[in-house]
Amino acid sequence: YFVLANFDDKPRKAQKKLKKCLNLLPSNSAAVCETEDNTIDFQRLNSAIISYLNDDVRGERISLVDDFYVPSEHFVNFLTELKVLEQTYDMELHVFGSYATSNYSIRPDVQLNTVEGRQFCLRFLKDFHSLLKEYGGSLTGGAPEGRVKGVLAINDFSDEELKLYQSIKEIFDKKNILNPDSKLGVSTSTLLRNLRTEANSSISVE
Repeated sequence: YFVLANFDDKPRKAQKKLKKCLNLLPSNSAAVCETEDNTIDFQRLNSAIISYLNDDVRGERISLVDDFYVPSEHFVNFLTELKVLEQTYDMELHVFGSYATSNYSIRPDVQLNTVEGRQFCLRFLKDFHSLLKEYGGSLTGGAPEGRVKGVLAINDFSDEELKLYQSIKEIFDKKNILNPDSKLGVSTSTLLRNLRTEANSSISVE
């Protein structure tokens, strides 16, 4: 595991927090603190993370399950089961995100320019959604579900929530012309038909 901790405090207070964090580390771990001498190395690290997210090992790392939520008390068990999902799909599923907010992301590498690749997106999404529900998580944590996640997330809404969404929609969009299939009424067939088929940094629809 790699942990990056940032403190938005004055130097003395940040130093106290840093000492507490270091005391919590296992004995076999290593820690590097940013200084004036190595700040360039930290900048390179951030650049490397961005490069990884946009790398195309076998296809393209897409934002299929960005910003999902996993309760902190279930996070370790979730990671254990995620290893099983990696073996099932023969794919590395590195998790990155914020433990403080319990919001995380995974970027599977997918070939969106094939029918099989687009079908894989939905198959993977269903399995991942089931895994999240098993540990009290959600596909949405730091951002709305949109059309892609909405195919499954809509099933998690109660009747009261659906009525609330519908009433808000009717107030601001009486003619149902603003993203009519984004949250309410999204279907698997429509989603597959509108998934893009060329390389990009994120999933989009026509």
